[in-house]
Amino acid sequence: VSVVLRMCFSTKSDENSRQSKAIDKELKTKNKTQQHKILLLGTGNSGKSTFSKQITSKFGGSNPHFQTTNEELLLSLRENTLTGMNKILAEATKKATREGKKWPHSELSAGMTAIEGATPETLTPDIANYIVSACKDSFVVETLEAYGDQLAIPGGADGFHFFISNITKYADDNYQPTAEDRLRNRVKTSGIIESKFMCNGVEFIICDVAGQRSERRKWIHCFNSVSAVIYLTSVNEYDVGLEEASHQNSFTDSIQQWKVITDLQCFKNIPFIVFFNKFDLLEDKLKRSPLSKVFRDYDLFIQQENRANDSEVDKAIDYFEGVFTKNFGGEFCEFHTTCALDPDSCIKVFESVQRSILQRSLEASGLSLD
Repeated sequence: VSVVLRMCFSTKSDENSRQSKAIDKELKTKNKTQQHKILLLGTGNSGKSTFSKQITSKFGGSNPHFQTTNEELLLSLRENTLTGMNKILAEATKKATREGKKWPHSELSAGMTAIEGATPETLTPDIANYIVSACKDSFVVETLEAYGDQLAIPGGADGFHFFISNITKYADDNYQPTAEDRLRNRVKTSGIIESKFMCNGVEFIICDVAGQRSERRKWIHCFNSVSAVIYLTSVNEYDVGLEEASHQNSFTDSIQQWKVITDLQCFKNIPFIVFFNKFDLLEDKLKRSPLSKVFRDYDLFIQQENRANDSEVDKAIDYFEGVFTKNFGGEFCEFHTTCALDPDSCIKVFESVQRSILQRSLEASGLSLD
């Protein structure tokens, strides 16, 4: 029998508070040397590394993502910006050709040549200014709005705006990257990255596993001795193709992987926690790309569930939950809406995840909270 929960964060009841204190008390006396291994799984660009950074930053643990030098980080931030900019300019050029427009104008053309020839090592303040000017061009803005989600830009359209707003700083060789720069920086994960930290006397190990298709064969190497699986999916990318296979819908691929993983015998009795990440971007995305145009069964779902008067966001989340639940092969699952860039959101959901893991651990040990 599968148990599926939807987690909402509100003021705790007295009973929940009592249980929480009881768990903490038991942990301090019985579980000081306990260790819990949590897998972070999901498709590429779902926010796994960002979530891992947020949690280890909060609890002061070790995270390989934080071990890069400022010089290395600055070059990576430049690369993120240049990669995104060149993809947008290339798409704008294709768009102009399709529409028979004379673009770019001569001044922008000169800047584009400089941008296309730049590397992270050769980026100068002048080229940074070219980038800022190019992003103000109305045709570039139009292209970004129309195709930004489809181009596999580092950090997505939202991340691109962040990098662009800071590119003149990044062009300064003496610039010292901030904590937000480090959080926002995008480096494609390869293999398995382990982060460790202590919380309530318990050691947690978070295994951030690369989500690209070519990396998934490595997932099985970290399936042993797992306490929980956190599965992330980007709810704003339901109409986007995979970076490594643009013809394959990202959400469909995420569901396919979810079904395979939750059916595995090695995860029997292991709790699964789904993070519907990038929730903060969902409302705007739904206005531009209605779910009914992507999923043929969506309208029928709304009719059957009598949800016509609910908000588009609530209906979308309920639909996503329904699809995940239908394809769930495990025994226990709960859902959270998250924004990995928001530290408070990450801490809240992790505290709930921690509570679920530790409570199940106590129950398995025969410890009663009554």
